[in-house]
Amino acid sequence: MVSAAEAGNFGEWGLSDRGMILDIVFSKLGKQAGSDKAAYEELLPKVEELLKSIPKQPHLWKDEMDELDEAFDLVCDDIVTVSRLADKKTKFTHAQGTRHTRE
Repeated sequence: MVSAAEAGNFGEWGLSDRGMILDIVFSKLGKQAGSDKAAYEELLPKVEELLKSIPKQPHLWKDEMDELDEAFDLVCDDIVTVSRLADKKTKFTHAQGTRHTRE
């Protein structure tokens, strides 16, 4: 739960993917609920169950994690660089001469 809170509230990706997965699932299910109030009413009673069952429900998180993994690989392979600009915006730059396309 702490990892999910860090991922959701602070945009941090810790040592384990579990926090990111939890954040993805809670965000997705929260949006489906329609409002913050409905999300709290629907999700809070299910938190313990979700924590146990998320690994068995990849349809709730796998596509998003695959996208994050792909983006992380692009950064690690120096295909994309990430820079923080003075005005707090983030700039993503492809390495010169490379092109990345999604399949």
